[in-house]
Amino acid sequence: MLFEIGLTLLLSITSTPIQQGKFHPAAASTQSGHLDPIAQKLFDSAYDLQKEGKVYDGLRLYERAIQLAPESQDIWMEYTVCARKAGYLQRAVRAGWRTIELGPPSDGIWANLGNAFMVSRAWDAAMKAFEEAAALSNDRHWSAQNFLNLGYEQLTSGNDALALKTFLHAITIDPSNALAHIDCGIAKAAGGKNYEGVKEIKKGMSLLDKKDTTGVEYAQTALNDIQRKGKIKPFVPSSQSFQKLPDRFLTQPVQGTALSLKIDDTVERLWQISPQGVLAITTPESWRESRDKLESASGDYSSKQKFTLYEPPYGDEFNLLWSQRQTKESLLDIKSVTENEGRTALKSSTEDKLELIPIISPSVKGYVFILTDKKLAGKKHVNHDYPYMIRANLKSEDIFNKITILSDSRDEAFLKNMLKVLQSIAYSNLGKK
Repeated sequence: MLFEIGLTLLLSITSTPIQQGKFHPAAASTQSGHLDPIAQKLFDSAYDLQKEGKVYDGLRLYERAIQLAPESQDIWMEYTVCARKAGYLQRAVRAGWRTIELGPPSDGIWANLGNAFMVSRAWDAAMKAFEEAAALSNDRHWSAQNFLNLGYEQLTSGNDALALKTFLHAITIDPSNALAHIDCGIAKAAGGKNYEGVKEIKKGMSLLDKKDTTGVEYAQTALNDIQRKGKIKPFVPSSQSFQKLPDRFLTQPVQGTALSLKIDDTVERLWQISPQGVLAITTPESWRESRDKLESASGDYSSKQKFTLYEPPYGDEFNLLWSQRQTKESLLDIKSVTENEGRTALKSSTEDKLELIPIISPSVKGYVFILTDKKLAGKKHVNHDYPYMIRANLKSEDIFNKITILSDSRDEAFLKNMLKVLQSIAYSNLGKK
């Protein structure tokens, strides 16, 4: 099989677009908590799908339920969660603001909005949302946990100083929270203060329930890293992309205007692949994303991601596979590699000549070729075998990107759009001065 899946980052397209959130009130609308039976059934089914991890199927049903009950605070609240899990972060935040304006906000509503800000790395907005949640809650442990979650995201993204401030805030809310002290100690050690870090971790361990074996193991692992290795590196390659939210989403809109917040047509999806390195690609906002666990190979930070994407203007299914590694290769070297790969693939294609297409943009340079599988020409894909392949080898800064797009289409509009997406790839080394 010529064009088979085998790289580390997968993107694909399905045929039915998810609506961009244009909801229209219907006669069946009722107040939150007293839903029309059809809306209730859709809501329940959407919730079940969300819990099963089928977030895109769940979103469709939530949107249908909202059409029937547009004033239901409950539906909008769960829609916020589902959209966040689906990677539609602008939609999630807009839905969170809509939930708040539909009735008295609860601690859970503010926490859901805070979670959407958190995965967007809108740290200040997340902090404010969790503070609102804490003000409405009598559960100090739960309130502190929201800040621990935020601090963990900050810590594992490489911002130990900000994480420490967040963990200290959690301690002010729940001073006897063992995990807060342990996390605080880890953040101190990550910032180079090993003695203080060890002392804080041990304090947290003294507060742990003796039956909390998970907590003990977590703290002991941190102590071992500090004491044996002399340092701790809490960075974890992101298992999902994040998106920088436009300013209009970061503050509460005027009452009744939440749904007027415009969802951008395209978004920049970013992955932090090393403590200093962020990789980005600009795609239609509607593209889907599912997350597979990241894996590290040979001591390098390398991602293993799976994405499910679709683009509404086209109904043709495709998979985009993407792997990255550091490189010192020149553009001439990359051209040679691409030519060699093309000559090999040409043996099983309908084309008799290899044409290299240069990709030149301010952020990435390289070469692309497009070939047709001789056995599948004119057919739709079967399982993971596709008739058309776009292969790209691209260099952004010192990152080599190998991209394979397997598709059922190679019409001019489709190819133009795919090449535009490839041109958007960018790598930023946050450690550079």
